[in-house]
Amino acid sequence: MKKALVTGATGFLGSHLAEFLLKKGYEVSVLVRPGSKRDNLDFFTGYKILEGTLDDPLSLRRAVEEQDFVFHAAGLIRARSREEFLEVNHLGTKKMLEAIAAANPKLSRFVYISSMAATGPPLDGRPKKESDPCNPITPYGESKWEGEIETMKYKDQFPVTIIRPPAIYGPRDRGMFTYFRLAARGFYPLIGKGDSFVNIISVFDLVEGTITAAEEPKAAGEIFFLAEKKIYSWWEAGQIIAFACGKAGRPLRIPKWVLFAAGETNQFVSNLFGRPALISRWKALDLSQKFWTCDVSKAEKILGYQTRYPLPDGAQVTYDWYKKMEWL
Repeated sequence: MKKALVTGATGFLGSHLAEFLLKKGYEVSVLVRPGSKRDNLDFFTGYKILEGTLDDPLSLRRAVEEQDFVFHAAGLIRARSREEFLEVNHLGTKKMLEAIAAANPKLSRFVYISSMAATGPPLDGRPKKESDPCNPITPYGESKWEGEIETMKYKDQFPVTIIRPPAIYGPRDRGMFTYFRLAARGFYPLIGKGDSFVNIISVFDLVEGTITAAEEPKAAGEIFFLAEKKIYSWWEAGQIIAFACGKAGRPLRIPKWVLFAAGETNQFVSNLFGRPALISRWKALDLSQKFWTCDVSKAEKILGYQTRYPLPDGAQVTYDWYKKMEWL
């Protein structure tokens, strides 16, 4: 039986990754911070909990020993400062790689879950390819890019693969939940004119593609965008999500200046009370971009990658889960 360690398994993506690995017959361990909330781990069983942190080298070495695969999904998506992002997403990844090199250099594959934010948005409207230069526009994106750089430093010591997803949605997600909650009330937010374009991916397609990449020998040393191939405008995506919620859906237009003002205000409050803002100045910058689009042809060619949950289907599954769990 193949052994896999998942970091970040208490989170939305990491929990689905651990659950899918178990369904595929892996022996799964999850690295969990002492005292962390573990609600997402209550949805399935069969895993082994290993307590440790990314700043504790000893706990990392113990966690990676005898593992065949390490899926590094732990990271910060919200923080109060650039330094906080870098501490976890860059230096935490660096320490994990150092632990593998010291305790398990014969690892079959290290998979780093990065983000499209590491590349920055395409400036010319052409969907980004993995070979395009990285120009992150936020501290979060910068920290994920630094994590990618660290990962590639080890590609000659043990096999590594980097996954870059765009916006992710699905059951258990609290990030897109706000969007679904608005849609369930008959509205969907549109930034500016609503003519921005995005790729998106259901968590089910992402975890399946990630595991496929981990198991594919030709994926060693490679970076992949994983996303639904279709590009959506936020207007179209809003209509689809509203329909899944049983509503016709009306756009709630948010001028960019309002978005940026909210981001600055939230950032000030965040710094004052010491809690990361949901919509910070950096998130406002992300949301204001014309394009967040990527080209998945490399994954199609090397991995045989095909998504099974187009947005209409994935949104329906997600809404039904929110209703079942009485989130809505």
